This record gives sequence, structure tokens and C-alpha cells, in this order.
Amino acid sequence: MIKKILFWINCSRWPSFAQSFWSALLALVVVLCDRDQTLDWRDVLLGALAVLGVPLAHAGANLFDDYFDYVSHAVRRRKEMVDGGVRARSQKCAYLDSGKATTRQLFVAAGVFCLLATICGLVVLVFRGPVLLIPIASGGLLAFFYSAPPFRLSYRGLGEVVVGLIFGPIVMSGVSLATCGRLTPSVAWLSVPMGILAANILFVHSIMDLDPDLRAGKRALAALLGSPSRAVAFDGDLLITCYFAVIIGVVFGSVSPFALIVLATTPMAIELFLSMRIYLKDPEKVPEPKWFRGPMGSWELIARAGLGWFMFRWYLARNLLTFFALCLLVSTLLARFV
Repeated sequence: MIKKILFWINCSRWPSFAQSFWSALLALVVVLCDRDQTLDWRDVLLGALAVLGVPLAHAGANLFDDYFDYVSHAVRRRKEMVDGGVRARSQKCAYLDSGKATTRQLFVAAGVFCLLATICGLVVLVFRGPVLLIPIASGGLLAFFYSAPPFRLSYRGLGEVVVGLIFGPIVMSGVSLATCGRLTPSVAWLSVPMGILAANILFVHSIMDLDPDLRAGKRALAALLGSPSRAVAFDGDLLITCYFAVIIGVVFGSVSPFALIVLATTPMAIELFLSMRIYLKDPEKVPEPKWFRGPMGSWELIARAGLGWFMFRWYLARNLLTFFALCLLVSTLLARFV
């Protein structure tokens, strides 16, 4: 049983859980450190249960994404493109191609993760009331129809919008409601940059997968912008917006001045932007991973598979979100105890 659980966690692309987990944890810590809140141990437990439900739901959503992409033959078409010489990732759903799992087992596993997340949500719902139905229902529907027919939102240029909404405002408002029964101003404000950074991971992904996505009939936001150069310029705008959101929040008193610690992550944001510009000029050039760029696991295997050009930038975008969130967590604790 343990081996099966670990197998499906690995298949659910657990490194991507940073997109949801840090937002959920940040919301919990912000509420717990709010001097205007009077909380007891039950509030803490409900908030922790909501945080636990987020990665469970994320795992289920990722597996459903694999399922619908596989049964619609989108994965097969991508592999055919790679065999034909098109530059694209082709590692998705390798566990299905190898015979380690069937599509039926995949569907069941996705459903089990979503069921566990739903149980967490229902327990919180009992104590907090129907207001929690808003983030639970909206997040669940958006996550499911991200790749499921008939909407297939990620194929209609809405993938980044969906990810930004779920992993920013929806997750963070849900955790805030679970913990204290209301949406606090600080959580609402910080959900904006966190949602943008989560969406940015997918956006960076879609810029590098622009040509194969179009060939597969998938129109991501990068495709809607008209050209890779415009997409990279827009990526710079997204990154700038994250920092301005924090600065404006500090100016208007919605966020503690300690939150300006996030400015320490600007070198990583600049490097991500510059690496995307380098990608436009020389896609084959792969920057070397360094400790200050954050963890980039299994790099030797990635390099041997010829995926360094993609994974370096994906890792950098993910690590930027992680360090940004860590800075906000530290600033929240400083504001509470200093």
C-alpha cells in the first residue's frame, strides 16, 4: 500500500505542489499572526486541515490533467512531434506508456486524492458554514475543467488564469475562511502576487512549449499574445507586478513593512526574465544550476534526457515563488513578534 501511495504521489508531479502549498501555508501563518484575531486550538486545527487538503486536491488535479490529456491523444501527438524533430517535452504520462499503470487506475487514483481533499473540506465546512462552498466549489470546478471536456480551459488560453486564481485568491481565501471564518485584508492582498507567481510558472512553461502546443491544438496565453518576444515581455510585466503589489500593500497599510523583504528575491526574478530572453535567441543554451538559484533536483538525469533547456527555467520560476513566499512568511513572523 505504501509503495502504491508513493507511486501515485510521484506520478502526480509532486515538485509542482510548491504552487499551492506555499500559498496555503502563507495564508494560515498570516491569519495566526494577525493581532486582531482571537483564535483557539480548534481554529488552528481547521486551518491546518485546510492546508492539508490543498496538496491533496493539487495531486488529484494533476492526475486528472494527465488522464484527459492521455485519452484525448494529446500526449501521443506530442511524442510524435518529438520523433519528427520538433523541440518539445515528451515525458508526460511515462508511467502509462511503460505499462506501470492503466488509464482506469489513473482515473481512480485521481478520484481518491480529490475525495481525500473533499473530506478535509467537508470537515471544515461543518464548522465554518456554507461560505466555504465558494472557494471549494470554484476551485474544484476550475481544476477539473482545466483539461477536461467540454471546456478544456487550458486549451483556450485560460490555463494561466485558472492556475493564478486557484493558487492565489481561491486557496488563500479558503484557508483564511477555514482558520478564522473570514477573509483577512492581508491574505486578500498577498493572494495577488502569489497567484501571479503560480501562474508565471505555467506561463514560462507555455512560452517554451509554444510551437508544440499550437501543433497539438492547444492555445495557451503565450500563443494568444502573438509572438514569443511579446510573451517574454509580458512575463517581465508579471514579475514586476508581483513586487509592486507588495509595495503598494505596504504603502496602504494592508501589509506589514517587513514584507519589503521580498525585494531580496528580485535578482532571481531578473535572472528568470533574462534566461527567457536568452531562450529566444539560443534555445540550446542551458545555464548551469547554482546553489543560489535554488534546488534543481535530479539535474544529471534531466541533462542526460536533454531537458535542461526546459527544466532550468521551470525550476527557476518555481524557486522564485518558493523564496518569495518564504520572505513573506518571515516578514509575517517579524511583524507579529518583533
